[in-house]
Amino acid sequence: GILWGLPVPVLTILTALYVTNQPVTLGNIINCYQTQPFQWLCLAHPIIFAIVFGTLGTMASDRENKIASLLNTMSNLIDHTEYDMILVVLPNGQIEQSNALLRKTFHYSRKEILSMKVQSLIEFREDCNWEAIMTILKQQTRWQGEFTAITEDGRSFPLELTISHNVGQNDHQIETLICYLKDITTRKQFQE
Repeated sequence: GILWGLPVPVLTILTALYVTNQPVTLGNIINCYQTQPFQWLCLAHPIIFAIVFGTLGTMASDRENKIASLLNTMSNLIDHTEYDMILVVLPNGQIEQSNALLRKTFHYSRKEILSMKVQSLIEFREDCNWEAIMTILKQQTRWQGEFTAITEDGRSFPLELTISHNVGQNDHQIETLICYLKDITTRKQFQE
C-alpha cells in the first residue's frame, strides 16, 4: 500500500516546486510543507493506502483461509461419515471423491475409485441410465432412485441412490454432484 501511495506526495511536491520555479532541494521541500498545508495531506496518502490495502488484504486472506478450512472440514466429514456411502461426481460420471465406507463396501482403494466412473459401481437400467438422470437434474436439484450395486468382487446388493448438485456460475451448468448411496438390503427383505 505504501508503494502504491508514494507517487501522490512525490508528484504534488515536485509539481509545487515546478510551479514556483524552485530547484528540488531538501530546504525547498521543507519550505513547501511549511507553506502549503495541503502537502501534509498528500504525505499521509501512502500511510492511508497502506492501512486500507493492508486491511483489505488481511480480510481477503482471512476469507480465503476460512473457505479452505471449511472445504477441508467438509472433505474430512465426507471421508469419515459412517452411515452413508458418499461420492462426489462430475456430470460425466467421473468420481472425484469418496468416503471410507463406500470404499470398504465396494472393496476398492482410494486410488482405484478415483479412476472410475459411477457407472462402474451401479447397474443402471435401460430406462434410467446416467445420461437420463443428468437430463432430469438439469431441471431439478435432487433425484432419487433404486438400483443394484456391484462390488469389486462381483457381489451385488439393492441400493438407493440420491443425487443432489450445485449449479455453477457459468450458464447454470451442473459442476459437481453429491451422490448418497444406501444399502437397502434389509428394507427389501422386510418388504418381501
